[in-house]
Amino acid sequence: MEYLQKLSEQGKNPLQVIHLIFNRILFEEKDQSLEKLNYIKLNPDFVNEVKLYQKNNDIGVDNQYLFNKINEFLLIDNTSIKTAIIYLIVKSPKLMTITEYLLIRNSLNFDSLVPYTFNDFENFLNHNNQDYRINMFLYFYFQDIYDVHIENDHISKEEYDNKLEYFLNKSVEYSNFL
Repeated sequence: MEYLQKLSEQGKNPLQVIHLIFNRILFEEKDQSLEKLNYIKLNPDFVNEVKLYQKNNDIGVDNQYLFNKINEFLLIDNTSIKTAIIYLIVKSPKLMTITEYLLIRNSLNFDSLVPYTFNDFENFLNHNNQDYRINMFLYFYFQDIYDVHIENDHISKEEYDNKLEYFLNKSVEYSNFL
């Protein structure tokens, strides 16, 4: 409870975490002045990933870029952000089930058969920089980010808003299953 209180005091909530991760995946550094423009320049590596996805159009694309961006985000040493991630996962049981199913199916992590305990959360908050299950949860959550429409290595403000709205609603939809 103490963490959630600090979280809300700092103005962070699970949907803002989605926003932060979304921006980290799309941009190298997001220049705030660009928001006034109709188009925002994307990270060239992300543009290349989208082109790969559009060519192959399947989930089997090597998504090392997505893994790397999520890893970078999880390495941020910020308790309020980590708490928001945990809260997002706890409030999204359906997506966690999908993630666990895929992990088990791919024999990637049998630990996912064991439900999260308070000790897991405490370790993630205070001791470990990352947690494989949380990493995979976010990976599957953002898997369809490559559907973004790009024009000349830029994304339109409208497309940015629509795609962000999609991920924010995805979280809300999953949390409705509680």
